[in-house]
Amino acid sequence: MDNREAVEKIVERYDRGEIHCDEARRQIAEARKKVSGGVKNEEMVIGSIRGCRCGRCLRKKKENERFYSVRAISEDYVGHNDIMNDGEEILALDELCMECFDIVINRWFKDDKAGERERRYIEECEGSVQAKEDTEWSTEKRTMEKRGQKK
Repeated sequence: MDNREAVEKIVERYDRGEIHCDEARRQIAEARKKVSGGVKNEEMVIGSIRGCRCGRCLRKKKENERFYSVRAISEDYVGHNDIMNDGEEILALDELCMECFDIVINRWFKDDKAGERERRYIEECEGSVQAKEDTEWSTEKRTMEKRGQKK
């Protein structure tokens, strides 16, 4: 059984109530850390649950719910791996529900407002990226229209 299959089995056991959340999270983190080659290879192991479950409480994502990644925080002096692996709780995934994100980030920075501040930062950055993409697309579309082409 490869690491990806192992992660899927861990989640199944967790869903059936055979293992506690802390144990499931620890086992998923171990499978994630076993791969070398960075985020791309890590993604192969956890890809089946990424974006579907919170990396702390392992709760399934609700429709239209937003998850926040510890990889996207503004404090660049803190590596996301430190938060994921060296905190009071090892995280299974970098993406967390809002409640868990606030708990983890507040505790990490020892600041009751850090989670809220970092969520706002992530949302603003994503908005800036989307605005940039929209502007680039709009510019490209106008250029093509001038040439008589359709986008």
